[in-house]
Amino acid sequence: QRRVMGGDSPQTPLPGQLNEDILAKMTPSEALTALLTSAQADHRKCVTKALIEKEDAVDKCSLTWGNVLLRYQQFGSYRAPFDDEVAEKAYHKFWTKKRQTAADNAAF
Repeated sequence: QRRVMGGDSPQTPLPGQLNEDILAKMTPSEALTALLTSAQADHRKCVTKALIEKEDAVDKCSLTWGNVLLRYQQFGSYRAPFDDEVAEKAYHKFWTKKRQTAADNAAF
């Protein structure tokens, strides 16, 4: 359990909320998608609550919007690692030492 900044009580995740254990079991792209979806849901809840209470949603929900923006930027900039095992195997199978030597000695 995490500790809330400035407080002594542990912060327990609410049902349906993401926690570090759940995120650790996901692939990076799944975790980024889940974090973005969660941030969007939090922002929608904040805006809905502000509108019901007749408050300014822009002022009240700027932090949740910032979180959505941050998560969207993280999601957009992430690139999954390129898996080139198959390509490397085919390359090494084709380019044997004998073939490399022959190619190096061949006239252009």
